[in-house]
Amino acid sequence: QQYMEEQVASHRANVRTEGVDVGALLSKRRTSANEVRRARREQLVSAKRLRPMPAAAAAAPPPAEAGATAMIEDMEAAVPSDVDEAAASKAKELVAQLRNARSHPAALTVVDSLCRILSQCDTARTRAVECGAVPLLSDLLTTADPELQFKACWCLTNIAADSHTNAEAVLPVAPTLIALLSCSSPDLQEQAAWTLGNIAADSVQFRDVLRANGAGPGLIALLNSKTASIVKTAAFALINLVRGPNPRVGEFYSDAVPPLLVRHLTSPESSDASIEVAWLISYLTASGGKFVPRFVECGCVPAIVAILSQTTALELTLPSLRVLGNFVCQSDAITDVIVGDHRTMPALKSLLNSSSRALKKECAWVLSNIAAGTDAHVDAIVAAGMVDDLVQLLGRSQFDIRKEVGYTLSHIATVHRHLSLLVDRGAVTCFCDLLRASSSDNEAPLVALHFLEQVLTHHPSGVRIVEEAGGIEAMETLQVHTNPELYSPASAIIDKFYSDYSEGDLTGDEEGGMQT
Repeated sequence: QQYMEEQVASHRANVRTEGVDVGALLSKRRTSANEVRRARREQLVSAKRLRPMPAAAAAAPPPAEAGATAMIEDMEAAVPSDVDEAAASKAKELVAQLRNARSHPAALTVVDSLCRILSQCDTARTRAVECGAVPLLSDLLTTADPELQFKACWCLTNIAADSHTNAEAVLPVAPTLIALLSCSSPDLQEQAAWTLGNIAADSVQFRDVLRANGAGPGLIALLNSKTASIVKTAAFALINLVRGPNPRVGEFYSDAVPPLLVRHLTSPESSDASIEVAWLISYLTASGGKFVPRFVECGCVPAIVAILSQTTALELTLPSLRVLGNFVCQSDAITDVIVGDHRTMPALKSLLNSSSRALKKECAWVLSNIAAGTDAHVDAIVAAGMVDDLVQLLGRSQFDIRKEVGYTLSHIATVHRHLSLLVDRGAVTCFCDLLRASSSDNEAPLVALHFLEQVLTHHPSGVRIVEEAGGIEAMETLQVHTNPELYSPASAIIDKFYSDYSEGDLTGDEEGGMQT
C-alpha cells in the first residue's frame, strides 16, 4: 500500500476527482493489483522445465549398459506404479555403475542411460539423488569430454526440475554451471542455462545464491547468441531469476540489454525465442525504473504494437500486451508515443473483443492506464470507437473484467465532453449494477461511485438519470457496509443530491446537475 501511494504521489498528484476520494484508485495502476498480476504471470510462464528425451532417441536408444535397454522395454509394458518403481530401481543401479566407471566411454554409456531414466518420472530422480548421483554428475562437468559434460548436465537439469529437495541438491553445482555459460560448446551453454533456470525457479533463497555467484551477467551474455534456442533458454533462466515480489531487476540493467532483446523480438532468426523474450521484457519493465525509457528509445514500442496488430497467438500476444501496459504506466510522454502509433488503438479494440478472457482483462487494464493520462489520450480511446465495446463489457462480462473496464470508463467520464456519450450508451445502468455486485470488493464500488458522481455533477439531467437507473437503491446498499471508505462517500452523495427530493420530484427534466 505504501509503495502504491508513493507511485501515485510521484506520478499524478492532480488526479481528476471530486467528492469521492479515489485518487489512489484512478491514477495509473502499475502496482494496484501488482501481486495478483505477478502471480498470474508466473502461472503462465512455466517455472521449471524438464528436458525429455527426443522421440527418436526414446524409440531407438543408443547402446547402453547390459540390461538398461531391456529395463526400459520392461517399463514400457508395466503398469504406471510399476514403471515408477522400476525406474527408481534402475536409477539406483545406474548411479552405482557410474560410481564404479573407470573410463569416460564407460561413464558416458551409464550417464546416457541415466539421462533417459531421469526424463521419465520423479521417483527415479528422487532415488538418484538419494543414492548420491549429484556429486558424481558434478564431477563429470569438469571433464574434457563435451558429450559427457552435456549428458551429465542434462541429468542435473531434470533433477533440478523436480522437488525443492532435489533442486537443493543441485544448488552446490551452481558455480560450475555458471562457468559453463561461457564455455566453447553451445549445447553445453544452453543446458547449463536450463539447469540454472530450474534452480532459480525454486525459491528466493536459491535465486540469491545464483545472483551472488554471478549467474545474471553470464545469462545476459548468452542473449548475444545467434542461436535462437540459446536465447530462448537464457531468457527462460533470467525470467526465473527475477521472479517473486522483490525482483531487483535493476541489478541486471545495462544500456545494451534492451536493444538486444528488441532485436530478438523482431528478428525472424529469433522467432522461436520471441515468447520468452517478450515475457522477459515484461518482467524487466514491470517495476518501471531505467529499463522502460531505454526500451522505448531503442524501438520497443513499434515492435510490440506490430505484434499486437499482426499476431493472433495468445502465447505471444499476452506478454506483449503486458509490456505495453508497463510502458503506459511510466509517463504521459511514453503514452504519447504509444497512442501516436496509428496501429495501437485498432489493435487494442480488436483485443478488447477477443474470445480470450485473459486478453480482454489485460487490454482493459492497458486502456484504463491510457485513459488515466491526458485528455488527448482519452480522446484517442473514444475516437477509436471503443466506448460501445467497453459499456457492453461493463454490463455483461465476468466481475474482474467489469472492474477493469469500470476504471477505464471512469477515467473517460472525467473528460466531461464525453459524458453524454457514456450516458447515452447505457453506462449509468451498468455502473449501478456494478455497485450491487461489489459487496465483497472494496475498489469497484469506489470506481462506480466516482462515475455516478461525475454524471450527477456534470450532466444536465444527471440526478434524474441516476435515480431512474436505480442508483439511489444501489448506493443505499453501501450505507450498511462495514467499510467506512465505502459507506461514507455513498451517504455523502445521497445527502448531497437527493436529500431535498421525494420520489415524485425526479420525473421531469427540469432539474440541473449539481444540487445546492
